[in-house]
Amino acid sequence: MSLTERLREWRYRRACEADTTVLRALADGRLHYVHADLHTTTQLRYGRLYPALTRLVGRGLVEDEWDAEPSARRSYRLTDVGRAELSPRTDARTGRTLP
Repeated sequence: MSLTERLREWRYRRACEADTTVLRALADGRLHYVHADLHTTTQLRYGRLYPALTRLVGRGLVEDEWDAEPSARRSYRLTDVGRAELSPRTDARTGRTLP
């Protein structure tokens, strides 16, 4: 396997890990304050957290909406498709169950 292929595989696995971590964190219910709640719960850095949320929203696994509060923050929750995807979560390339 070339260095480029190994790097691509590593990036893919890190993205899958971040997606799974976010899905698991959202399984408990709606999340209102990403900065305070999700970052603290998952220990993901913002550079991995927000791209994961964007991927999951784009795939229809997570729904986002603006709160009607004066601070106008976004809240996130799992969709039914996201719940189905969460259990069991497997790597499409290798067929292994992801942590």
